[in-house]
Amino acid sequence: MAVVLGNLALLLDLTSARTVTTDRKSRPLAIDVVLNLPKRDPHFFQASLSNKSQIDFSDGENRPNRVVARGKANSKVKAVAQEQAERRATAQLMFDLGQKAYGRGMYGRSIEFLEGALTIIPRPTLFGGEIQIWLAMAYEANNRHKDCIALYQQLEKKHPSVSIRRQAAELRYILQAPKIKITQEEMVTIPLIGSSYDSYAATWSDKNKDKDQRIGSTTNQLPSSRDFLGDFLVWRPPVGLEKNRAFWVALTLWFGLVGAAILLQR
Repeated sequence: MAVVLGNLALLLDLTSARTVTTDRKSRPLAIDVVLNLPKRDPHFFQASLSNKSQIDFSDGENRPNRVVARGKANSKVKAVAQEQAERRATAQLMFDLGQKAYGRGMYGRSIEFLEGALTIIPRPTLFGGEIQIWLAMAYEANNRHKDCIALYQQLEKKHPSVSIRRQAAELRYILQAPKIKITQEEMVTIPLIGSSYDSYAATWSDKNKDKDQRIGSTTNQLPSSRDFLGDFLVWRPPVGLEKNRAFWVALTLWFGLVGAAILLQR
């Protein structure tokens, strides 16, 4: 009996497995996938290879052209940079000349140089802001007060640099600050010492002048040693002495006495 039941169970298992496998979908194998792939067209493959070779050949031909174009672009960039450097150097020179003219009081010339520098340097830059600050000061020194205030206000509102805006605002505030009115009582009076000083100076100069005149008169009255010695060495006989007989007699007598004395001494 047990054997019969075992056989029946085995038969049931086999029938159930078959039904399960029949119900499942058939899975495609790898060889079926390979065989079902679309076939390549040989003409299309050759055309793609020829197109690729043509593209590579055109790239090889255009490469020198690209190198030449790149060199031209670099030369243009260098030329532009050199031109900008020269323009900035010119603007710096004009700015320096404007500062020197302002320091020497030549405000008109200073305005000309600074305005010329602004034609080269853009106004929104930091260097352009410095030039405009100096230009506003030159306007104020040249009695162009309205132009100075307008330029300060423009810098204060529109310039991108914070330092330039702050500097313009401070200078404008100084110019537009209300002037303090001082009464005559609040003013400090300094006594003038001109009258007393002038009188003292006049008396002192007069005294010294009189003293110098007295010293000069006394020195002129006294004969100098040089004049006395000259008069002694150069003897000038009086006029008409050669006609005076008494003079000649006295002279002859004097020579005779001198000769006798010499003989007696021998």
